[in-house]
Amino acid sequence: MSKENIKQATPEDIKKFLEGHDDEKYITSIELDQTDDWSIDETNKVYIVIDDPEKGKKIKVQKFTPFCWTKNLRGSGFYGDDIDTIKKAAKTFGITTEKLETGDNQRLESGYNFMVKTTGTYRDLVNFFKRGGIDPWGETGKMITLLPPVEQFMIQTGKRLFKGYDDYTEVHKLTFDIETTSLEPDNGHCFMIGVKDNRGFKELLTAYNEDGEYTEEGEKLMYEKFFDIVHELEPTIIIGYNSENFDWSYIFGRMQILKIANSIVKKSKKTGRVTSIVMDTDVIKTKHPMIKPYRKPSTLKLGAETENYYQTTMWGYNVMDTYHRVRQAMALNSNLQNGRLKYIAKEAGVERQNRVYIDGNILGKIWNENKNFYYNPTSGDWYELDGEKPEPKDIEGYEDKWEIVDGRFLLKEYLNDDLLETEQVDDIYGQAGFLTAALVPTNFVRSITMGTATMWKTLMLAWSYENGLAIPDIQEKRPFVGGLSRLLKLGYSQNIAKFDYASLYPSIQLTHEVFPEVDVSGALRAMLRYLLDTRNEYKYLAADYLKKGEYKLANKFDKKQLPIKIFNNSAFGSISAPYIFPWGDIDVGEMITCTGRQYLRHMIRFFIERGYDPLVLDTDGVNFSYGEEVNNHTYIGKGYHRFVKEGVEYKGIDADVAEYNDRFMHLAMGLDIDEVWPATINLSRKNYATLKPNGKIKLTGNTIKGKMIQKYIKTFLNNGIKMLLDGKGKEFVDYYNEYFERIYNMDIPLADIANKSKVKKTVAQYLKRGTNKNGAPLPRQAHMELIIKENVHVQLGDEVYYVNNGTKKSHGDIQVKKTKNDPPEGTLVFNSYLITSEEIEKNPDLKGEYNVPKYIDAFNKKVEPLLVVFKTHVRESLLITDPEDKQFFTSSELELVSGIATKPEDQDSLDELMTISKEEMFFWNKKGVSPEYMIKDRFEGDVANEVANDVANETSDDDIEYF
Repeated sequence: MSKENIKQATPEDIKKFLEGHDDEKYITSIELDQTDDWSIDETNKVYIVIDDPEKGKKIKVQKFTPFCWTKNLRGSGFYGDDIDTIKKAAKTFGITTEKLETGDNQRLESGYNFMVKTTGTYRDLVNFFKRGGIDPWGETGKMITLLPPVEQFMIQTGKRLFKGYDDYTEVHKLTFDIETTSLEPDNGHCFMIGVKDNRGFKELLTAYNEDGEYTEEGEKLMYEKFFDIVHELEPTIIIGYNSENFDWSYIFGRMQILKIANSIVKKSKKTGRVTSIVMDTDVIKTKHPMIKPYRKPSTLKLGAETENYYQTTMWGYNVMDTYHRVRQAMALNSNLQNGRLKYIAKEAGVERQNRVYIDGNILGKIWNENKNFYYNPTSGDWYELDGEKPEPKDIEGYEDKWEIVDGRFLLKEYLNDDLLETEQVDDIYGQAGFLTAALVPTNFVRSITMGTATMWKTLMLAWSYENGLAIPDIQEKRPFVGGLSRLLKLGYSQNIAKFDYASLYPSIQLTHEVFPEVDVSGALRAMLRYLLDTRNEYKYLAADYLKKGEYKLANKFDKKQLPIKIFNNSAFGSISAPYIFPWGDIDVGEMITCTGRQYLRHMIRFFIERGYDPLVLDTDGVNFSYGEEVNNHTYIGKGYHRFVKEGVEYKGIDADVAEYNDRFMHLAMGLDIDEVWPATINLSRKNYATLKPNGKIKLTGNTIKGKMIQKYIKTFLNNGIKMLLDGKGKEFVDYYNEYFERIYNMDIPLADIANKSKVKKTVAQYLKRGTNKNGAPLPRQAHMELIIKENVHVQLGDEVYYVNNGTKKSHGDIQVKKTKNDPPEGTLVFNSYLITSEEIEKNPDLKGEYNVPKYIDAFNKKVEPLLVVFKTHVRESLLITDPEDKQFFTSSELELVSGIATKPEDQDSLDELMTISKEEMFFWNKKGVSPEYMIKDRFEGDVANEVANDVANETSDDDIEYF
């Protein structure tokens, strides 16, 4: 059948497809009848776990027909290429074969164009191929595409998870957290487990008896009670924070030590790799009486990186780690500086004003000693009876009232706050994954740990199955022209407007019909149309409800647009990676990027003519500075574009953007005003600081922010950058000289200047740390060497502070001296000393000796990038290493500047940017397309009439509206 005869997908088709054509609601999990190895599943049935808010929880069984896609196997050696033998094997295993539609497309013809099914079990399907010489998971497996049984069932039936739930918070969720005396189960024990759900249950379990003594029997009973609670409550989701890396492995480790569980390690016969670790125990009850809990090697997609971890699996439950959701958010949002619960809760706005904090190093000590403390219930602060009272908190409702409580009270409050914050952080960061899981036919855990290209692939596999379409063959990888990113002006600029194209790449595809020919049913096009249209609808509703003060509805629709945004933004990445995503096409990806580059150049030309100065551009938008005269610009909207209202007078930057949209933006394309800022500093490529209208500062890039920057430097950067963004060059220089003298005179508190390291190994483990892959000893660690030298008792997880007190900037914290008088291994020289955490807590302003040249050098290196706001001679002489060298400048010398590069290569030229590259021209010539094909001015000649007709037709009943 030719492409013309294949039914083309519509957005209505896509809506029904994504939501699942099966109407069954409240499915929370779909399980198999096997333990952990689905590749040898004996059955052709699944268990559907349902949590109906009205009818309660139930599990039902449903059969499915196992299937896979194959290439043409003739000549592959399958069953020796003997037709009779193949037919006999097919009869034995209940095999049927169907030829799939290709639309006469060559990649589909050479791809997986046969559907193979069995009336038997999943294992029958696998064995049919294995006995014929094709191992689905070996080298010969490239001849077939085989999905896990759960995905097969969901694709075949059109069922989706969580249908019927409008919000993630409606799903029954249990949160837990453990407190331990060590980082490893063989070096300590767990003494408390906190458990709560989102339906009112809460309990703290301990391993201590009535006399406050820890016993192993008490720890055993604590685990039994914890899993009894899980079994009784039957939550849909079980969450912890960093639970996969710590809590679960610690619990299972302790259960083995206490002899209430045994671990059974299963390995691949072929590779010897661990496939799962089964917990053989009667303490943990899953929802299947014969299937034990287990942990299996899994991968977590974090932006462009992939991380390995062990996934805990309990049959019938979704076991999740909220820390994973936060890590995924951090990979996309560089403003999130770390993943600690305390920090994330504050960033998410869920931190309670009277939240109790206890340093993790002293949790066990506080419980065991159970001393009395002063405690303020309005702030959550506490201190020892003979200690120093904390400063009053600047919070609403604060009262200077203090109660005497014991340590266990504090610890329980701390654990309760941890549980609540984990639940609330998960409500926020888990929402997008939950909504995505409702669209992709796979299990919950897999849907939120897989990459976006795999999501698109799963969707297209499901679409192909439903529509009897072949799967394309993959394409080889090749380099291609990417997005346009340039830094045109370093330094300080005022009155900044950031303009960007709304959903640039999807909009280019929809406006200019840039889609792979291999998508013969137009599914990708229809999906993008539906997703873009639906997201815009949700965004509009969220904004409308927000204006009306209906915050709950506004928040609901804002959350609903999140997973759609993820799909939209990842479509290009999938399409341009046909070696991963079979429906991709590198030529199509390159057409999208080359078109996007031309749109950016066109935008820059237009706004330069209207008095704007381009500063930075990156893929889909440009930051411009503009003068006061721009505020006088006016434009009467013609209503040619959906962003522009006819007859409305627009002023300032709104006028110029409205004119641009009316003239040049067609169909899905549109230019937005993303943000407007009073000032910005461009430090280097992809490193900048911006001053927001509310006075807050946003830092982007590792030059001026990072987890490893010491506190004394962060303090200066935060204050200094604010001064520069306010245009106060002289005040910045005065502040630099004053702060420099404080460093030079050892006037910086040791708490701010000290290095901080966490103890991750015992001293014995550190001494046996081994060698690297080249056989050389692993490097020494200063904090561990200091612990050994000073014979300090530490526990795993303790934080150790130490200060370098050498005399030269080249002096490391520890150095190995090798002279003819030293032993062969050398002599260890210490240029550092320890400070206890107790000293820092009791006296945060404690001062002492440190390596002045070293800390000044580190300080100056972080200050240097900020100097791009000054004239060249100031940059060259401002930084000093001795107060005697302090320079003096006039106010005019310290006026802030932009566009002056220290080295020519530090910034890009406008001429280079506006010139189409050789690589781009090669592509345009290869395609026989004009590089200006996308630019159509509605205000010029016949084009205006043509496009006006197009605009009128955009809103016809037969077409799709983008808002």
